[in-house]
Amino acid sequence: MPLPPSSHPCIVTFAGVQIGALTGFDSEAQAGQLQDVTHGDSQVVGYGEASRVLKEWDCTSIESATASFQFWGPPSFAIADVGMRGLLTFSAPGNTYSGEAILTRWSHSGRKGEFATGSCSFQLTGRR
Repeated sequence: MPLPPSSHPCIVTFAGVQIGALTGFDSEAQAGQLQDVTHGDSQVVGYGEASRVLKEWDCTSIESATASFQFWGPPSFAIADVGMRGLLTFSAPGNTYSGEAILTRWSHSGRKGEFATGSCSFQLTGRR
């Protein structure tokens, strides 16, 4: 069972508006373009007919990261706001971020007798 919203020390704001009471988050960053940089004196593994050159790779670019958040509370944004660009800030014990982002997904739902819940995703632009 998740903690009640008031007990979470994590705060997320986008375009100056706080996004509910955070109940979870996910972030992902990955290498964009890898290039084979194997050269003539690269390491050889194996012996005889089973020998082969160990390929070497280098990263020539890094894709900007994505971040997703799950929250409780009333909606801070609407579906019409998807595509909006603004400053995303995230603050949690031992983890902070602040930079430009684009709202790429927004979902919000409610059920009788339960907290309203939602989730949203952002594409980080790489600009601070």
